[in-house]
Parts: sequence; C-alpha cells; structure tokens
Amino acid sequence: MYKVFIMLLILLCITLGCQNQHNKHFMEAEQTMVGYVILKRENQAILIPNEKADVKDYKNLSEKEIIEKYRSDIVILGLSQLNNKDDLSKGQKIRIWYKKLNESSPPKTNISKFESI
Repeated sequence: MYKVFIMLLILLCITLGCQNQHNKHFMEAEQTMVGYVILKRENQAILIPNEKADVKDYKNLSEKEIIEKYRSDIVILGLSQLNNKDDLSKGQKIRIWYKKLNESSPPKTNISKFESI
C-alpha cells in the first residue's frame, strides 16, 4: 500500500511539473493587434481595434464618454513599458505587441512595443 501511494505521489509531481512548463511557455507568447489610437495620455492610450474605424467619430469625445459609449469596442493600453511612447499620437494606425489581454470592461493590456502602419 505504501509503494502504491509513493508511486501515485511521484506521478502527480511529474504531471504537475510538466503542466506548469507548458502554461508558462503559453503565457509568454506575444500577440499582436492592429487598430487606431483614439485617445492618448501620459501612460495610457485607447485603441479601437477596428481597422475600418473612422477616427473622426471620436474626435470631440472625452475619455469618459469614449469608455461609456464604446466600452465593448475599445482596448485600454498601458504605455509604461514603452521607451518611445512620445512617438505615439492620436489618430495613428498602429500594430501593438502584448502578452495578456485582461478580461475587463473595457479590456486592458500593457504593450511591449508598437509600430506605425
């Protein structure tokens, strides 16, 4: 009985060890998204990931109005990890790289880099 318990314990440890490595690798993969910057602040921006969006629709709206009106259509970007955040401007079409998109309303993410398109 003792040997069976030890074998099950070893099997469980091996299974959990392999699972953690797989999840860790999966979570580290960067993803990309393309869209338009409709608002930019010091360490935050709002992106609309629709490539066909008309930036003029958002021109005269405040940050609060954009979030309330287009909550399901936007992504809030954290810019704290960027060295070139001053190159980012309102109305720009960009591609962003991020690791994790937080499932909030609206969704939020910290981007590691971006490029103008």
